[in-house]
Amino acid sequence: MRLTAIITLLGSFAVASRAAAKSAPPTLFPYETDLLTSDDVGNFSDIAPASDRRACIPKTECRAFPGSADWPKDAEWEQLNVALGGGALLEPVPAAAACYPGTYQNATACTTVVNNQFLTRQYFDDPLAISTQWPAGNACPAVAQPTGDCRQGGYPVYVVNATSVKQIQIAVNFARNKNLRLVVKNTGHDFVGRSTGAGALSIWTHHLKGPGFELLHDYVHGQYRGKAAHVAVGLEAWEVHAAMAKYNVALVAPSFATVGLLGGYMQGGGHSALVSYHGLASDQVLSLNVVTADGSFVTADPDTNSDLFFALRGGGGGTYGIVTSAVVKAHPFLEVTTAAIALSSLDVGIEPFWRAMSAYFAFGHVIADAGGIDRNYVSPLNNNTVFNFTTSFEFPNMTAAAVAALLLPLDAAFKAAGVNVTFPAPATSLWSAEVIGEGAPVRDERFASRLIPRAVWDDPAKFKMSMEAFRKVVEGGYQIHGTMMSPSLKVAGWPGKDSAANPAFRSAVMHCVVYDFVKGTPATAAADLAGRARLSQYVDYIRAATPGSGSYMNEADVIEPNWQQSFFGSNYKKLEGIKKKYDAWGLFWAPSTVGSERWAVRTAGGVPTQDGKLCRTLEK
Repeated sequence: MRLTAIITLLGSFAVASRAAAKSAPPTLFPYETDLLTSDDVGNFSDIAPASDRRACIPKTECRAFPGSADWPKDAEWEQLNVALGGGALLEPVPAAAACYPGTYQNATACTTVVNNQFLTRQYFDDPLAISTQWPAGNACPAVAQPTGDCRQGGYPVYVVNATSVKQIQIAVNFARNKNLRLVVKNTGHDFVGRSTGAGALSIWTHHLKGPGFELLHDYVHGQYRGKAAHVAVGLEAWEVHAAMAKYNVALVAPSFATVGLLGGYMQGGGHSALVSYHGLASDQVLSLNVVTADGSFVTADPDTNSDLFFALRGGGGGTYGIVTSAVVKAHPFLEVTTAAIALSSLDVGIEPFWRAMSAYFAFGHVIADAGGIDRNYVSPLNNNTVFNFTTSFEFPNMTAAAVAALLLPLDAAFKAAGVNVTFPAPATSLWSAEVIGEGAPVRDERFASRLIPRAVWDDPAKFKMSMEAFRKVVEGGYQIHGTMMSPSLKVAGWPGKDSAANPAFRSAVMHCVVYDFVKGTPATAAADLAGRARLSQYVDYIRAATPGSGSYMNEADVIEPNWQQSFFGSNYKKLEGIKKKYDAWGLFWAPSTVGSERWAVRTAGGVPTQDGKLCRTLEK
């Protein structure tokens, strides 16, 4: 889809522009003015808000589950549907059910699900689907000729297609009062199983889009004065980028077109091509509108519910409340200069290849300190006997000539390593050039990540150990994907310096992801667990080389050791207190999020999927 067409499409969001008041008041979209009232509740006490955050905490061992005595009766689900306005309560089946014999079999729909994932929005416009199949226990794999059955598995049973805050409040209250498992899903970009759950009621915020983007010309709050944007939670990156182009501003937004700006992306930190220039996505937020676990609709900003404001900016998605919109910084429009290089051990030999890799990674801090990022990949091929390297650079507000000059020492370092690399001429384009909103394939690879601290570049011994770890990992059959970045406190600005983002981000020079490409989840629980354990053992080489650092929770090992420290660092204890204050029921639960250790999903064979009952593990 071309940029002009997408800008025209923005008319459906009723994009607006106005000047903010000197002291910025909370700003609302129309869907945020439709709130739950006592008249709406009437005699239906199951959708009543909590009168006290610590009242009526359920003591049952497990959340209600289909077939259990406390599972709501059909009449109660119908009453919920009526309260939601009729038609908002969905009882969907997995999209791939179209490929299986039975009621939902449809050859045309099956072809779309299996073969046209790139060409359609099948998965991102589906109330159940997420970007991976294994969290649901591979319950209904998308294959043209299935051999098993299609189960609901780890997918929610009911979904609320929310188009107003009232509907979110009703769903939150019903789930809390009926002791249901509750999950929250926005766009479905979920690699670790936080947007799905067996036997759950899901709140789908995907359609909270319009009017979805409002430019605030002179927004004043605390130490911030400048342009800002009020953004709806349902907007995807391609929609935000189109709005940036229309209004000549730059927001820190995902580069991948169909990722949502304000869901787990922002709430987990969120990095982009501007991460070394303007900071993390969580650093951009000035105000949030949120539905909390007691059914309240509140504003969270540096002055109001400031602890909740702290937690939602980097403290983990699906944990403290459901964001419905946010005001974020709108920076001056900018251009990004890009360049790319590639190298293969087939061309230069194994040892020169690894010398070149050491030279490249040694240059990483130069990229990050210049305000840029790269996206590099070191991949094993041909049964781990051939290794390929590719990278692409992005430098905000740098000319092509400046980037070419910056990369000259890297060229010299490659030559010193005995390798000649072709450096194509850098090219400059608009940051808001990512404008297509089509689909993406469902991926089921395992992966883990590590934030590599600046201390590695400051200490030759630590750098050597890290490079040896990278080599062991790649030679072990795993792909390394690195992003040079520096989301420091300096670039974060106000109020990003006081947020729950993993402190390891602030000293990082590289975000390293290790991929294990597997075709679906192994057939047996034992094989799955063995594969995950092997991956984690290899990542241990990198962990050992970077003691005290951490991992990016949105791209993480689902069996990450000591995840509380790894994902949250020194913020964990503070975040626990905020979690207990705003959600004493543990209503908002997702794996490896703050407070999640009090509950666990009981799965067959102990595999870390969401295909099982959610039950208590301990009282604390």
